Amino acid sequence: MLKSPHYAKPQTVSTNITKTMKGILIILTVFILTNPTYGQVTQIVVTSILQTDRTFHKGDELFLENRATKNQIIFTIDSLTKNLTTKKYLIETFYSIWDGDKAIKEQIKQKHNRWKHEIPRSEWENILSSLKTDVDSLQKNMSILHTSHHYLNIYIDVINGSDTLSYRKTKPFEYLTPWRTDEPPGVVLNPTIDTQIAQHLPKKFIGRKELILALTRVLRQAG
Repeated sequence: MLKSPHYAKPQTVSTNITKTMKGILIILTVFILTNPTYGQVTQIVVTSILQTDRTFHKGDELFLENRATKNQIIFTIDSLTKNLTTKKYLIETFYSIWDGDKAIKEQIKQKHNRWKHEIPRSEWENILSSLKTDVDSLQKNMSILHTSHHYLNIYIDVINGSDTLSYRKTKPFEYLTPWRTDEPPGVVLNPTIDTQIAQHLPKKFIGRKELILALTRVLRQAG
């Protein structure tokens, strides 16, 4: 009996599938190795939050008032130049009054300021390197200081696709105060980070002045 030319034994079909899968894997491997953006940072987000609170009496009742201002800037990778770029940054203000555990007034305002800026690839790679480099020769100041009813925190989020590495720094903004992270080693003390971040922030960006002051102390210590 003649066999159809499209017929193949099960073993032959399995062999063909295996060859096809190997071919696909080779193509994917070549794509990963040749695509310059694969496996690299896609965004760096810098967020600073300045918050104050106070209590006040109205009649016989005691209320808590919260005020917060958030600045946030998102640097996104340019697929052609491989530089990180941005054209604006967020300014958000939040106001609330609380009666015990109940918010009786809340108000949020948002706006974006134009600010076109670019971080060359070599510079953002240096930032990533600093975030992974702990200066063991410096003794860390592990205290977290908040002056009464006044808080300032700065966050750096490094986004790679669906993965995010987050770093945060809180008062006091001394050069010995490390950036804290949930990833090992947990804290990173490297004064260079403050410099690298501050120089790429708008002049009125919350926390920029504090980071620069930390840099000044480093230079003073160096003589």
